[in-house]
Amino acid sequence: MALIKNTMNSSIKANIFLELKDGPWGGGNQFLKAIKKYTSNPNLIYTENPLEANVILGITHHNIKKIIKIKKQYPKKLFIYRIGDIYEYHRGPKWKIMDKIIIELANNADWVIFQSNWSKKEAQKRGYKNKNYSIISNTPDPQYFNNQNKPIIKYEEKIRLIATSWSTNPNKGFEFYKFLDENLNFEKFNMTFIGNSPVTFKNTKLIKPLPSNKLSQELKKHHIFISPTKNEACSNSILEALACGLPVIALNSGSNHESIKNGGEIFNNEKELIKKINEISQNYKTYQNNIKIPSIKNTSNRYKEIFYQAKLIKGQKIKFTKYWKINILLWYFNHL
Repeated sequence: MALIKNTMNSSIKANIFLELKDGPWGGGNQFLKAIKKYTSNPNLIYTENPLEANVILGITHHNIKKIIKIKKQYPKKLFIYRIGDIYEYHRGPKWKIMDKIIIELANNADWVIFQSNWSKKEAQKRGYKNKNYSIISNTPDPQYFNNQNKPIIKYEEKIRLIATSWSTNPNKGFEFYKFLDENLNFEKFNMTFIGNSPVTFKNTKLIKPLPSNKLSQELKKHHIFISPTKNEACSNSILEALACGLPVIALNSGSNHESIKNGGEIFNNEKELIKKINEISQNYKTYQNNIKIPSIKNTSNRYKEIFYQAKLIKGQKIKFTKYWKINILLWYFNHL
């Protein structure tokens, strides 16, 4: 590690092999924008052209054909692969092939970044074997998501619940939002949903997707965050809520328990969800004081240390058979 830190005095060019979007978008997009923002310095410069980069950060299923072509032609470039969700869980049986492609790419990467222990274990079930990896949780941008003016519960006021989701994927747990809309005690609670919803609400306030600065302001107007997401590698929405000082109640699935720790509760069914809402409401300050999330400084430093391994490690050349195996699997996936 000392060797890596010494190399930080020399310059390096990095490329994130993904078109990052402005405004409200998926959580991964927002996290990578934050990483780019907080790791950039005179000795670490980002370039939009991967051919100019010493380090290329590949992202799950995005641009796979282009990535392996560059990997084959320029083996000395350090290829880092960031693995997210298991697509079979979220998009159906066809995507099991994409998960296989992702594992093949990860096994041939120079370094792999997992977002949680859960994500690594799921990859290992699918044949992941690469020993060069780190587990680095996502972290929200503290410029927007911080606990300044964090929420408090005033005596006898209604407790305000909130949920967010940019995606309308059923795995975001919309059946639980519907249940709350129909069964929550609205004399004691209010409920707000921010994002895109396939469910029509009767009692829940619906707000369209918001950019980070406005989303964080809205989060701080509420008290408890609800997240029934299933099989997520690392929920950015959970981390954003925690960063704003909101205890979180999340489904017992994926990495949710890793993110929440003691800053909230997990639930398994509708009955437990109501129970946990009441439990946190009655012990609010205790849960709020137990909130802990990774700092952007720590997270960005860990990414920088991995990027700077380009000064110490020679990239490995992808084998001819592996190259064509990935291409054949990709062709098969695209023609299903």
